[in-house]
Amino acid sequence: GSDNRWISLELVGVRANRSAIGARIELLLETPKGTKTLRRTVSSGGSFGSNSLRQEIGLGQATAIRSATIRWPGNNETQIFRDLKPNRFYRLVEGSREPEALERPSHSLSGGKAPHHHHHGSDPKSADPKTADPKAADPQSIPRP
Repeated sequence: GSDNRWISLELVGVRANRSAIGARIELLLETPKGTKTLRRTVSSGGSFGSNSLRQEIGLGQATAIRSATIRWPGNNETQIFRDLKPNRFYRLVEGSREPEALERPSHSLSGGKAPHHHHHGSDPKSADPKTADPKAADPQSIPRP
């Protein structure tokens, strides 16, 4: 059903190629049935334009992500990122210890952290469409037969 979880990883190579093409991702997941390993390889291509290098990985019923191990291309250096949470976007930079959490408002419809835009003027009448236009509210302006 709709309770399948996912994680989105954007890998940024420093010594490796910047798009981290050829990097290998290994996710260690906690699931109701025990520990599970998911493997992905970053490849170029995909018809999603500039976002093709972001790895959208379905986690199924996973309850937690124990770790993400990245084997960077070129030097085969291995890095382990922890504290990743399902249903989030992260940028993983080669050589950086901490995953960088990204806010992607397009995915969360409720936009929990988005600042509320206050409408100017606290006059409640200004919000009423009937009184917003003075002509509409004034009976004198209605043409009589």
